[in-house]
Amino acid sequence: MTPDHNEETEGSGLPDTDKLRRFSLGVGVALLIYAVAGGHIGQSLQTVLIPIVHFDRPQFLLGALVLASIYSTSRYWYYGIRLYQTRGKIREYLRKEGSVLVFVGDEMRFTQELNVQPPNHTRKCQGMHYGGLHPDWPRSDFQVITHGQTEPELIEKQIAAKLEKYFPGLKAEDISFVPDKESIGRAQVFTTSQSTDRWCWLEEVELRLPIIVNAVAWVSLLGCAAWSLFPLLGRVVWPLILKLV
Repeated sequence: MTPDHNEETEGSGLPDTDKLRRFSLGVGVALLIYAVAGGHIGQSLQTVLIPIVHFDRPQFLLGALVLASIYSTSRYWYYGIRLYQTRGKIREYLRKEGSVLVFVGDEMRFTQELNVQPPNHTRKCQGMHYGGLHPDWPRSDFQVITHGQTEPELIEKQIAAKLEKYFPGLKAEDISFVPDKESIGRAQVFTTSQSTDRWCWLEEVELRLPIIVNAVAWVSLLGCAAWSLFPLLGRVVWPLILKLV
C-alpha cells in the first residue's frame, strides 16, 4: 500500500486494509503479552508524557482492551479478507479453466487487432475475458502476449513466468495451455508443486496473522481466568462434596 493512500482504498470504497491490519495486530499482541506474561492493571498510570492518572475501576481497562481486540479483529476479517480481493482469491481464479487469455503474436499485432472495426475475434475474446474479472484486479496479469513464440512449451514457460508473482516457483509444466483460433488461446494453472503450495500457505497464514494472534490471546486470557478460579472452586465445592458424603 502506497503512503499517499487515504482512509479508504482507492477505487474500492473499502477502509485501508493495511491500517486495519496494523491496528488489529497491535491490539492482539498487547492482549497476548498481557495474558501470557500474567499482566495486572494497577490503579495508576504514569508515563514520560503524562502525569500520574488514577483509576477507580482499573478492571474496566482490560475489558476495553478485549472489546478493542474483538472489534478490530472482526473489522479486519470483514473488510480485509471477506470483501477485499486478496491474492488468494486471484490464485483461486487462476486455477479455473480459461482464466488467462493468450495472444500468440507480438504486441504490435495485438494492438492492431484491438483497433479493428468492426470488432474481430481477438477484440471480442478480450471483452468477454475482461468481463469475467473483478474490477479491482489488474487486467494485465490475466493476459499474456507470446511475442512471436508459437511452441506450446515456450508459451507455457512465458505464462508461468507471468504468474509466478502469485505462485512462487511456478513452472511451465504446471500450466495448461489450449490454443484457440485466430491467434487466441486459453490457459490456467493446472497444478502446483508442494514447494509452491507451501509458499502460498505461508502467505495465507501471514494474511490472517492478526486474527490468529487475537484468537490465541482470547484463549490464553480465558485459560488464565479459569486457572485463577480453581482455588476458589476448591474452597467452595470441596466442602459441599464432603457434606454430601
